[in-house]
Amino acid sequence: MSMTPRLLSVLIVVFCFAGLSKAQKTIDEHTEVMPDGTWRVSVESVIPMEFMGVVHAFSAFDTTQQFHEKPVRDENGFLIGRLERAEEAVEGRRGHPAVNPNALPQGQDPVLQTAPPTHGFERAVDISVNGMGYTSVVPADPCLDVGPNHVIQMINGGSGGYFRIYNKSLVSVGAQTYLDTYTGSVGGAGDPIVLYDALADRWVMTEFSASGNKLLVAVSQTASPTGAWYAYSYQATNFPDYPKYAI
Repeated sequence: MSMTPRLLSVLIVVFCFAGLSKAQKTIDEHTEVMPDGTWRVSVESVIPMEFMGVVHAFSAFDTTQQFHEKPVRDENGFLIGRLERAEEAVEGRRGHPAVNPNALPQGQDPVLQTAPPTHGFERAVDISVNGMGYTSVVPADPCLDVGPNHVIQMINGGSGGYFRIYNKSLVSVGAQTYLDTYTGSVGGAGDPIVLYDALADRWVMTEFSASGNKLLVAVSQTASPTGAWYAYSYQATNFPDYPKYAI
């Protein structure tokens, strides 16, 4: 059966619009929004890694040096070109739909604790010491881990991820230091993670880079975080926003 020219032109227009609709649902080469609203993200199983060398012992690092730290964050988020607000305008908050204003519970959360517990505070904390304070960066993204002899705290600073090492008496063994400054790696932008690996008896500190979608990773050479560290740079396929690890 032959088609009339008018019917053929209508079919061509329909096919063109169908192709255009599919193209509009593609966020980038790795991410696509499916017709049912779900996201399909394809990532490489192995990502490129660069070994950046061994960093000298932190105990020998002069934390009083003056460094040129390029600001990348402040109270309103990123200062660099990859602004969260621009990202959210395309993808929604962290790649998720907007918050449902009718979600339950309405009003104050019923599990919010507004009064001291009736059983008191029998279990006293042995040591209470202030850690690194607010750096005028939002969010602060604080994290902390404890090893056999040390405690490491990390937070966001204006030029990336700060870390500070304490002994078990919570006495600082050095000034708070930017991870990228200490490791001499490409510029960091924060979202820090610190973990102590009890099986390997090693420390891990990470943050993402200010550009290039990289993850900066430092692994202690020994059980002591005051010693030397190995530094690595991993190339992610997409923006590695606040990664999580299991060790």
